[in-house]
Amino acid sequence: MLVRCIEATLCQIMTDFELVIVSDGSTDETEKIVKSYGDPRIVFLEKENGGQASARNLGISQARGKYIALCDDDDQYYPDHLLTLSNLLQTSPEVALVYSDALWCYQDFSIKPNIRYSHDFDKKTLENYNYITPVNVLLRRSCLKKSGLFNEDPALKGLEDWEFFMRLSDHYPLLHMRKVTAKYNVHHENSFHSGSGYNYNSAFFLIRNQRFRYLVSKFGPSFFDHVNHMYPFYFVQCYLNNGKIKEGLEIATKLQELHNLYAPQNNLTVSRTELVILFSLGISSFMAGYEEKALLYFSQTRESQSFGQMKSPFNRFVEHYADSTPNAGLKMLLIKCFSLSH
Repeated sequence: MLVRCIEATLCQIMTDFELVIVSDGSTDETEKIVKSYGDPRIVFLEKENGGQASARNLGISQARGKYIALCDDDDQYYPDHLLTLSNLLQTSPEVALVYSDALWCYQDFSIKPNIRYSHDFDKKTLENYNYITPVNVLLRRSCLKKSGLFNEDPALKGLEDWEFFMRLSDHYPLLHMRKVTAKYNVHHENSFHSGSGYNYNSAFFLIRNQRFRYLVSKFGPSFFDHVNHMYPFYFVQCYLNNGKIKEGLEIATKLQELHNLYAPQNNLTVSRTELVILFSLGISSFMAGYEEKALLYFSQTRESQSFGQMKSPFNRFVEHYADSTPNAGLKMLLIKCFSLSH
């Protein structure tokens, strides 16, 4: 995989670059392979195994260019990758990072190659989930003074890139180009596969809580201006996924309190966020053993003015949740409360 990655990089149309390769405690023939190229643009660094974030930080600290691109050894740039993204960054001086699309290629051929993510930058959506693939980014080195580098906390393993992109976007806009310029190879050793040793539920929990504290401390109830309407659901569900049921109910209650302060300040009579909070209160109450409370919150959801104006899309969301929940009791309650067709 490393050979494919190196050769794809050396074949760039734009030749003015350096290729910094960090061996993160590898025990194979990485050094021999790298040095066999004899290309003066290649810089080889070795370190003890410390994880992806520490390897990237070492590479960035030793890099000399004003722009930084990222590429794991199992991914590949197309020949125009660096040229395309550097041109875009040069013509967008206010932007800290530009990103393109990747073609996801499945090495076992179980799925046809596809473009899994092609989302224009939206800060609010980024607070919910990461849609930026690291192999697609080119960032302005000078902007790292404000954002800092990748967080090397091992508890964030697997989601360091998402946490970094959010932190960078706290200070600068990011920009998307709808063009495939790289290949993301999916195989059984990818970090998101089961057995990889990555605890994603725990990492999501830590990052979502860090971001929530940051947003509320900076904006107070107006933090709702900086997230989209699905944010409360993702946040509460994160607690439930980690088995922190009563704490999840407490967070849902806290979100409702903040929204009760936010709505009058903004003259809101209809709010998708209100619906999502009530629904999150309902599911967390049921999971905590308070079925009557759950019934009450689901009733409030259906009776709200917001539900009347958004009934069809919201019922589709509830139906999808009912289909996906492993809790048979909660599923039956949702079918009953929302008259779902099951």
